Amino acid sequence: MSIKIKRAAGAIVFFMLLFATLAWVQEVVTPDFDWPEHNRRSLKSIRSAFNEPKGSIDAVFFGTSQTFCSISPMTMYDIAGVRAYNLASTNQRIPVAYHLLSAILHDQSPKLVVVDASGFFYTEKEMQSAAKYEEMVNSLPWSRIREKWTLMTEIAKLQDRENDWKYILSSVISLLRYHTNYRLTQRDNVEMYLKDLYQRKGYVATFDTVPVEKENYKIVKAMLDPNDDYASDDDRKEKLTDSIAANEPYLLNMQQLCREHGAQLVFMKVPVCTTTEHRGYWSFNKHEMTEALAEKMGVKFFDMCYEDIGLDWFRDSSDSGEHVNYRGTKKITARVLKWLQEEFGLSSEHNETWDRQWSYQSQVFAEEMEYLNLELEYDLVKYLERVREGDYVLFTIVSNGLGKYWSDEAQQAFEETTGTKFDLREKKNAAYVSVSSQGRIIEERNGKNACSIKVDLENGLNCKLSSKKTKSRSAGSIVIDGKRYDSPGQGVHFVVYDNKLGCIVDSVCFNTASKAVTAQQNTEYKEDMRLKIIEYVHGQMKGI
Repeated sequence: MSIKIKRAAGAIVFFMLLFATLAWVQEVVTPDFDWPEHNRRSLKSIRSAFNEPKGSIDAVFFGTSQTFCSISPMTMYDIAGVRAYNLASTNQRIPVAYHLLSAILHDQSPKLVVVDASGFFYTEKEMQSAAKYEEMVNSLPWSRIREKWTLMTEIAKLQDRENDWKYILSSVISLLRYHTNYRLTQRDNVEMYLKDLYQRKGYVATFDTVPVEKENYKIVKAMLDPNDDYASDDDRKEKLTDSIAANEPYLLNMQQLCREHGAQLVFMKVPVCTTTEHRGYWSFNKHEMTEALAEKMGVKFFDMCYEDIGLDWFRDSSDSGEHVNYRGTKKITARVLKWLQEEFGLSSEHNETWDRQWSYQSQVFAEEMEYLNLELEYDLVKYLERVREGDYVLFTIVSNGLGKYWSDEAQQAFEETTGTKFDLREKKNAAYVSVSSQGRIIEERNGKNACSIKVDLENGLNCKLSSKKTKSRSAGSIVIDGKRYDSPGQGVHFVVYDNKLGCIVDSVCFNTASKAVTAQQNTEYKEDMRLKIIEYVHGQMKGI
């Protein structure tokens, strides 16, 4: 081999390694949204859609945060074996959905493209917001450099910066913009490994329960009524008409893309229960206009705001009605899936390799959601049943007495979960503390007025529990390794430690002095728990 050929080969290898290194560094420094937050979605979860096997996805969903909180593709797979992906993003504009659809159609051949109507009513000014487009540019992988460039040049034109090449290049090649962003947390590094096979398939789970206010619940019902004054507000209706007209051309472009790739465009609206005067609310005006557009385009429209799917907005809401929590997600996803099956015959063909991958990811998803189900369980008896099923250590204290609403069913469930022989309904047990695991008491104390224990567990935890019959905040405490975890309030406090993750996974107080037996959480444990879950999922995904 001549010297020239060797030098040329060496130069090629050098530049290939340089490009690979720069691509990796860019991936590291490009900022990502915080993984657990319900009001933001990880852009890397959109990128991971491009790592799905070619031709494996049969349905894709677009929309705003209401959509990515409401549709769980993995739940669809668990129910019917359907392989879908949720490509919604925060405040997603329809132009963004169009460009994202164009990019994903290079690798996938979905039968259905489902677009939530929440994005139809952004004003023309809101549609020109550069930030929402730039986020999507960052979400596209290097393999979609053409789409990144097209999208960014469109943004620049909207901002009257079409000749600002530094602005365009720094957005397309994000390393130029974020080269100083090198201080990464442990979670940032772990998340790097989740992007290839993202088990949630774009779904963003919510960890909170914030009920709708009763007065707002009534107003929302009125807003959906075609005979209500809200629906006949001419000024509001004129603004909505202008907004949907501005979005129509992009929806027509999406429909044309679908025709060219053998897909069918579908409109839907996930349920919401908010009165907020922006794109978050839904009304009869919006329903009527979307229905008219769907008829004009020959597209089917499914508005779940007019469907009774069993949603309880006082338990299934994560933030007063604009988004649902995981409990609500399961109900919405099941109903959407049923409609898509009935109307379009949606299904996925068997493929041994793909099914093996999805089945494994389904197991990881189920384990991840196990902890969310525990947090969202506000029925005392069912809560104890869930604890009984897991590999947990349960810390229990009674604070200022149980009150009269500690039922026979609760006592029985508590005995079966902890293995205790103490009857907490008796006055002599007004103060009570215990540590138990898998139906076995490790240590417990009881008393009429006060009691406490100190115990060092085999897993290395140092625990101090106290219980008093007094109305002060010091009525009891659960301290583990020097940190207090109990929640404020009267009744029975539970702190749950997961042996598999090695951290606290729930802390709740059930107020058994109240007939409603309300539950109140101490959320300080959540940050550590979610990091542990990410690490666990990372470990489970290795080798798939």
